[in-house]
Amino acid sequence: MISLYHPFYYGNIYHILVDRFSGENQSLETKENSNQFLGGTLKGITSRMNYLKELGCSTIFLSPIYKNHAIVTEYMPYHGYHIIDFNDVDPRFGTKNDFKQLCKVAHQNNISILLDIVPNHVSCYHPWVEEAMKGIRTERFRWYPDGNPMHFLGYNELWKVNHNDTEVKQSLLNAFVEFYELGADDFRIDHAIGIPNSFFKEVRKVLQEKAKELKRRVPLLIGEVWFGGCERRILQTIETPMKGLLWWLSKIGFDGICQELAQMMYIPILDGVLDIRGCMLIREYLSGKGRFKYVPEFLFKFLLWLRKWLYPRNFLGGLFVDNHDMDRIMFMMNGDINKVKHALNFISSDDGPMYIYYGTEVGMSQVASKETIGDIAMRAPMMWSLIELPKPPELFDFIQTTWKERKNRAKKFIKEKDE
Repeated sequence: MISLYHPFYYGNIYHILVDRFSGENQSLETKENSNQFLGGTLKGITSRMNYLKELGCSTIFLSPIYKNHAIVTEYMPYHGYHIIDFNDVDPRFGTKNDFKQLCKVAHQNNISILLDIVPNHVSCYHPWVEEAMKGIRTERFRWYPDGNPMHFLGYNELWKVNHNDTEVKQSLLNAFVEFYELGADDFRIDHAIGIPNSFFKEVRKVLQEKAKELKRRVPLLIGEVWFGGCERRILQTIETPMKGLLWWLSKIGFDGICQELAQMMYIPILDGVLDIRGCMLIREYLSGKGRFKYVPEFLFKFLLWLRKWLYPRNFLGGLFVDNHDMDRIMFMMNGDINKVKHALNFISSDDGPMYIYYGTEVGMSQVASKETIGDIAMRAPMMWSLIELPKPPELFDFIQTTWKERKNRAKKFIKEKDE
């Protein structure tokens, strides 16, 4: 776990889906939102650094930038999660040098880089899969007792790797080290519940050694720990401690308790987790539906306060109200800016990092729900035209002020410690 005086602790984190944010000094919003690549690049993000600094961002959270497959399909991997090479940058996003330059410019502006990494699975177009289909080096993957390959949550196009295989393990460890050398400061671990705890120990060891060599701080490992209901067969792909109990709790309707316990399981393993449970509670409360419909706000705030006692203070929670996998908060609040501000106030006053999904600051919503049109609903291109209006969007000013207050609070906290 991490010191309360770590720069990430009061971080203002801006979550970017690389393909949907910006071309180099070029907006993408005139392009039709679809499951194809729209042209966002690493150079595009670098060209917007002044904007991010002005907003008050202290950390850029990047979606995966590793090389994805180029096979033309109806659903292209614009999001970056269908990887065929962990040790290279996808050419549609740029090059390793582009990433290195992005990190350099970010660091010059006192902004760190949190890079999403996907150690659980690879694309079905990965060379390893092609060999496994021919019966070559099948031990790189996990298999069910009936001889079928394990997949990420049942998605046949994503094969689950075997972290006990020497080649697989070394390839993944090399990716952590190489992108750390290029400039990444910390890593967000996608689908952490699918990865053995022993692997995290090895990741931490190699990063500690590299940090000592480079004379840099050791990267944080922040996990995406989401334990939703799944079929019993898929449970075999999960590595979370006490997964049987968690699965049983979810099946009998205690999804919230299941999620809370799943997050707590990683207290001795990772530096922190994205607080999915906190996000779920806030979204449910502000929707005005379900069990919180008649709960006074002071009681709800008391519930959030009680949750803090479940975790050590220096276990980074990281609250957020939406991301690339759920309907945008503006859509959920039916366009009510005051309700969105209300949601952001819940996560800004908490200890630990505060995550904002790109476009929230300009009031981006969506045309339909995720349930209706799929993931592209909340992955539309960043609307730069709203920033260019004579008067900045109301939420931009609100988030800018909020993030400035958080930075001042952190400075005061550190100053008191030094005194």
